[in-house]
Amino acid sequence: MVELLRLLRKRLSDTVATWDEFREGEIGYFNDDESTAAWSPLKDSVGTVNTAFSDLKGILRKLRDLERELGEDSPQGVSHFSSGDVDANQNSCMLN
Repeated sequence: MVELLRLLRKRLSDTVATWDEFREGEIGYFNDDESTAAWSPLKDSVGTVNTAFSDLKGILRKLRDLERELGEDSPQGVSHFSSGDVDANQNSCMLN
């Protein structure tokens, strides 16, 4: 369970970081002085995507908080599940 939480947090964190990098740099490729007319319709789409990523950032904060809380409640349990794949950990939990 903890490993799945970690995997979700890591993947979501990577996705959010990639969007932030794109928004801060490469998105400018679509917004040059010559293509102002082409950029105008994209602004609404970019705004919608920004809103979605703001929501995802909120979810990411909740995942981090949950992971921290689980670590505080059971530090040994979290370290026990810190390596290996999710299937192996699920099998281990089923045996206990």
